[in-house]
Amino acid sequence: MNDYFKEEAARLVMAKSNTNLIKALQNTINDPNATQAEKRDAELKLKDANSQLGLANNILNSSDYGVMQ
Repeated sequence: MNDYFKEEAARLVMAKSNTNLIKALQNTINDPNATQAEKRDAELKLKDANSQLGLANNILNSSDYGVMQ
């Protein structure tokens, strides 16, 4: 399989996975039955998930020569 298609498939899988994680965290934050501790935990994890998504996209979009973070 062509490397381009492998990278594109990895990007799509990661995007879908992160999208589902972010939606679940947002649901917890917006859940009226969630405790304040659960909401705070979800907010922290949401920030981390968004940060990791940006980092992963940067790496996946880089050339074969590497990427500086």
